[in-house]
Amino acid sequence: MKRCKLFALLLAAALLLTGCGSRKSPAAEPMAYGVNMAQDKSADYDVPYAYEEPTEEAATTAPAPEGAAGIADAENRYGEKIIYNAELTITADVPADSLENARRQCEALGGYLASSYEWTDSEGKNYASATLKVPADQLEAFVQSLERLGEAEHYRLWSDDVTLEYYDMSARLKTMQAEEAQLMQILAECKTVEEILLVREQLAEVRERIESYQGRINLWDHEVRYATLELTINETPKKVAETDRWSAAGVGGRILEGLENSWDYLLIILAGFVIVLANIGLPVLVIGGIVVGTVLLSRRASRKRKERRARKQLAAEQGKAEAEAAEQDAGTRENA
Repeated sequence: MKRCKLFALLLAAALLLTGCGSRKSPAAEPMAYGVNMAQDKSADYDVPYAYEEPTEEAATTAPAPEGAAGIADAENRYGEKIIYNAELTITADVPADSLENARRQCEALGGYLASSYEWTDSEGKNYASATLKVPADQLEAFVQSLERLGEAEHYRLWSDDVTLEYYDMSARLKTMQAEEAQLMQILAECKTVEEILLVREQLAEVRERIESYQGRINLWDHEVRYATLELTINETPKKVAETDRWSAAGVGGRILEGLENSWDYLLIILAGFVIVLANIGLPVLVIGGIVVGTVLLSRRASRKRKERRARKQLAAEQGKAEAEAAEQDAGTRENA
């Protein structure tokens, strides 16, 4: 009988887990007040924030807070959960220095630097960007302090009302925590290994959901507490100097400067060529001298051999001619 009662309780717990994933708790319906806010403006910041008018139902239950600075009062009075985000673009002479000043101001207000990045484009212009987390009720004051770092180009503010989702998740968390306590009581009454394993399986699923719900609630709490500001800092464009403007004298000077640079480049090339020859010229000269000397000696020896052959041939021809002349003289004498 006791075992049947135990399995009945486990079955009820399983059914509760199945239904909890899809139901909407009545506790998740506190206020249906929503704030949607967006603002784009140029360097002129005298225009106040532009809010959308709330519905009549929302207006009767809760007046809209004035700017991000009113979020703390609104949350304390009405329990609203509103996440604020903003974008700000400014120009400054030295973006890196302005970014460091922004970080210090953020930390002075109780915020922190989430991430930052600095880079230089192909034209040599410097940029910096950062994601800053600042207490939501200090967002407006922080933006005003950043405007003094340079010239503001763009500003946008918007919000995300997560009130309904927050309280729905809180109700589910309380339900799972109550279910966990009930399962712990059942586990204490288990007698067999089978019963213990079955209860632990249900308990593991309940605790997994508790961790998921609690993690989401903690994330919302952090996002509501800290507004997110995406800051971009561009380098102030440099003004054209008088010496850089076009003039005939200026063009002539630039031509002469170009010729001087060309002559300098030519001298650099020649100097490099001489240096190369100094490094590899001696081995080349030695090898070349050996080759040239060998060729010259070979040609000289060949010429001497040809001269000796010519002298021998000439001597042979002279001897033959003398012999023929002697024979002719001898024949003439005999005839006489």
